[in-house]
Amino acid sequence: MKYIKKTIFFLLVFLLVTNLFAYDFNDAIMNVAPRNQGYEYSIDFMSLMHKVFAQYENDKQIEEFLVFWFECLKSFDFATLYNSPFLSPLENDYRGVVFQGLNLPDMYYITLVSSKDDQSEFSQVGNMMAEFALKKNKKSFVGERSYSGHIDAMASLKHLSNDNIDSLMEGFLKVVDPQNIKTLKEPECNLLKNIKNNSRPVINSFYKSFPRSLDLVDRYLIVHSTFETKTFEGIDYTHMKMHFSFRFENLEKDYPNISDYLHRLRDLFRFELVVKTKTGNNIMLGIVDSKKDKPNIIGEFYTRNGMVIPYDSDGNPVFSEEYSITKLTDFKFDSELSIFFNIYGLKFETEKIKINNEYIDSEKKSSFSVRLQDINKTKVYGRAYHIVPTWFIDMIIPSNIDELIYKFSQVMLHANNGQGTTVFFEWDKKDKNNIMLYHKNSSEFVDNFFILFGFQVWREKFKLSDETASELHSVIVRILASVVSDLKSSRKLVQGPN
Repeated sequence: MKYIKKTIFFLLVFLLVTNLFAYDFNDAIMNVAPRNQGYEYSIDFMSLMHKVFAQYENDKQIEEFLVFWFECLKSFDFATLYNSPFLSPLENDYRGVVFQGLNLPDMYYITLVSSKDDQSEFSQVGNMMAEFALKKNKKSFVGERSYSGHIDAMASLKHLSNDNIDSLMEGFLKVVDPQNIKTLKEPECNLLKNIKNNSRPVINSFYKSFPRSLDLVDRYLIVHSTFETKTFEGIDYTHMKMHFSFRFENLEKDYPNISDYLHRLRDLFRFELVVKTKTGNNIMLGIVDSKKDKPNIIGEFYTRNGMVIPYDSDGNPVFSEEYSITKLTDFKFDSELSIFFNIYGLKFETEKIKINNEYIDSEKKSSFSVRLQDINKTKVYGRAYHIVPTWFIDMIIPSNIDELIYKFSQVMLHANNGQGTTVFFEWDKKDKNNIMLYHKNSSEFVDNFFILFGFQVWREKFKLSDETASELHSVIVRILASVVSDLKSSRKLVQGPN
């Protein structure tokens, strides 16, 4: 009898301890910032994003410019944009325009200013300034005329930085740790009912923290995600595979234009991104596929103890290379992007575009850089025999279109006298209460009639109508409002009313 009592006692203690120390999504949000201020930081940021989309205003001049700018960029018509009176002369033969964004009490206001010298008032989080500029080059890497372009921006983040993003990602990984999943004991929710087994406790835990957000997901997406716990060489890990397809019956009811647009995109494209360590092992896989029977969005990676686990070509975890996101100081990694387009029966396939990435983190400054490293030649095949007469296609589409695309890609690869196509972010953290974010991306584009024609053809397939754009804007605002509302409710649940 004594033995039975002791066993029951230790069992009760074990159950109490495992439930007490279960790490859930509330904990992940709390740990976004020091001193458990994660909810305050998260609410501040998401509220700002909601204001940017839901309560923004442009002055008349910028309204006219943005309409003109988007039309030119969608058509890759750099000549018209470059010669526009909207653009003013800048240094080094560039012509450009400078945007200013101000986070006002009742709105987010965007206007044009004469130059970056008119420094914005950066006292409010979200206040920003961005310069868009173009330069005409008489001769590019392939010998043809080209245009160099860059966007150079700065924004006030106040107390927000990359460290908060790192903490959030690591916190979410801790939730799906194979041992932690066993401790999640939230009541069963009535959403995403098709998800079973190990994934179910994670869904129930997410519902506890983000009920409104999960309800939106369940209404418009069919989720096949799994958080499958596995064992390799005696070590447990979680294989996280996120898999989404659209719930068109609900989209058609609530957002008919978005539904029609997604139907129009079917069978048009496929993107596959593989992120790799410098040793060649995989870190993450992402796929967006518009295939006709069931469009899919897929992402997968391995994790345990809040760390990311690379995996080899056989799918086996490489524990010797696992790493903590919050402890990275200088992390170099590679990406391979494969792209497929099917435009009116003419198919374009570019495999394994190579991209270099580097993340550097220190106490006073952090940065993330992306640089295009190599682009394989695009394969072009197929003809739209049943849509457009073949003689017309052969007349307007040159037989060496693959060479023209290759020239276009080589100019991007060797842009701006060898600097290449780059994207760069830097967080200046010297003053922890006045963190500044600096961003710059730059590239170069060949000015070729057939390339511009090709982009105009693609634009016709991918362009958004005003009605679709309006519905998409409404969806974004609705999602942001749901996340803000969930964060505020969860904060009360965890911290009590302020």
